[in-house]
Amino acid sequence: MTNFSSYFALRIARTRAEIERLQHLRWEVYCREFHYEREEDCPNQREADAFDVSALHVYAEHRSSGQLAGTVRILCADMLEGILPLEQAYSVHDQTLDFSDVPRNHLIEISRLAVSANFRRRSGEGLSPIGLNVLMDPDEISIMERSLPLLPLALYLSVAAIVDVRRVHETLGYAMMQPRLVRLLKRFGIQFQQAGPEIEYHGRRAAYRITLDEVVEGLDTSMRALYDSLLETISADLPRRSAFPGSICAPLENG
Repeated sequence: MTNFSSYFALRIARTRAEIERLQHLRWEVYCREFHYEREEDCPNQREADAFDVSALHVYAEHRSSGQLAGTVRILCADMLEGILPLEQAYSVHDQTLDFSDVPRNHLIEISRLAVSANFRRRSGEGLSPIGLNVLMDPDEISIMERSLPLLPLALYLSVAAIVDVRRVHETLGYAMMQPRLVRLLKRFGIQFQQAGPEIEYHGRRAAYRITLDEVVEGLDTSMRALYDSLLETISADLPRRSAFPGSICAPLENG
């Protein structure tokens, strides 16, 4: 698992040009390939929304080719004027999520995770925009089978590493996911808990939640090595919270 850093550079977007590059990857995956969004609603070949300006964007770049391999964004509730995207999704179905036990400054949404088609080439991976074969029965996957793509796992773990570096361990991370993906991630120690009923949202999905402690405690030795490697990379790139007051998603220098 520690070989990830040999092949990919993990970065936090700081410039508009970087974010536009990530939006183009999202357009390729979500608009052109999977048609989650209409291409005519994504001008300039970029899948973008009003939340991007408030988000913290993370991406992986293939070292040898310079290709953009994958991206994910973090949305912090306390940086938004309104509600989170997953709250909007539930409101469309006349439902609400219970955040009564979560201070808004400790509430984040993990969203827009996408992996380039160039890095989803094995059987079944092209059926998922994040490069995990969600059609495979999790029971068919050995916990020791390390051929599962590192990219989506590393991007999920990078979110936890950012929370760790910012020292806000009480943060609750939410994401809209397919139940089968949740079960698959659990095989690798990333144990999301369901936080809302399934709704129609690009297929049947539900809101799931996880804390930093739950991420770290669930990882096996190999996955923990990957996490520690990502934590080292992000620690060198992101100011510690003690020297950087405010939200996890607060603007970075050179932004």
